[in-house]
Amino acid sequence: MTQMTIPVAQMTIPVAQMTMSMAQMTNSMAEMTISMARITFSVVRVTISMVQMTIGTVQNGHFYGSNDHFDGPQGIDTAETIGGCMTWSRKTVRSGYVLSGG
Repeated sequence: MTQMTIPVAQMTIPVAQMTMSMAQMTNSMAEMTISMARITFSVVRVTISMVQMTIGTVQNGHFYGSNDHFDGPQGIDTAETIGGCMTWSRKTVRSGYVLSGG
């Protein structure tokens, strides 16, 4: 009986070490999950801000004509394709003159 007790006791230490390693891994995974949740929350906040800006743009003006022209309260926006990307520039029309705007 004594001969069997020694190997079992010797095996207990590696099992305890393995249990500690698994607990550390679980803790690391929990920290990673929290970090991912924070990133997701940040992305959601950015998306909400973008939606609010879009709603504000639609409420403050109206689309007409074509997809590359927007007539809003700040003037006329025109879209230009540069390198495959759509960019917007604003021109304010007053008394027949086109003034550069911000």
